[in-house]
Amino acid sequence: MDHSNAVRKERNGHIIHTCGSEIGEADAQGKFLRFIRLPPGQYTDIEDVPGGGFIAACAKTGRVLEVDAMGKALWKADVPGTCGVTRLPNGHTLVGADHRIIELDDRGKTVWEKQTEGYVRRIRGW
Repeated sequence: MDHSNAVRKERNGHIIHTCGSEIGEADAQGKFLRFIRLPPGQYTDIEDVPGGGFIAACAKTGRVLEVDAMGKALWKADVPGTCGVTRLPNGHTLVGADHRIIELDDRGKTVWEKQTEGYVRRIRGW
């Protein structure tokens, strides 16, 4: 098994992580509840979204995607250097990347972008 990369505690107390091209979800006691397959890549950040799905940043492919609870891609956007993702209260997704912060709408289209002096590795919301 590959090593875990992106690890985060969900709003419901479960732990989610990426391992290779999968998202694993475990309860607070460490019992695995489900695995969701993702397109091949190295996922550097994930976040749970309402309805049991996830948004994920794939540094290897430079792609941000949202998947439903079964792993079906709902939308994707090419964001070279992507690293961090978070869902905003307005339903948009904020992305941290190489010298940039980008806001994507609910279809993955860029709303705005700001250049930064450094590599934005983590983005946190709520």
